[in-house]
Order: sequence, then C-alpha cells, then structure tokens
Amino acid sequence: MDLRQPEELGGDGEGTNPEQLFAIGYAACFAASLALVGQRKQLRADDAAIDAKVMLIPVPPSTPQT
Repeated sequence: MDLRQPEELGGDGEGTNPEQLFAIGYAACFAASLALVGQRKQLRADDAAIDAKVMLIPVPPSTPQT
C-alpha cells in the first residue's frame, strides 16, 4: 500500500492518505457492529452496504464539498 499525505497537507495527493485509512476502519467497524446487532436480534444484515466519507481537515463553510 502506497501511503502519502493529502495535497492539503503538502503531499502530492497520490496513494492512500490517512483520511482514507480512517474511513475504511470506521466503516468496517460499523458494518461489523451492524451485523452483530442483527444477529442478536435474529435479523438479516448480511446485505448491508456501508459508504463512508471522512474529512479530517476543516473545510471553510464557503468551500463547496464534493
């Protein structure tokens, strides 16, 4: 895995940055928790899909976010 800083922190923006790794870990934990709760309640949660977007760098309110 090629780890690099995002452009906002002076990096070249190539590779995987810390924000993306945080989002992956958070989403995986959420998915596992959802599956566990579903299993305990005898509900199916195996078809759940998690989509995560994380921004650790503050963005001014006037800046459009994509």
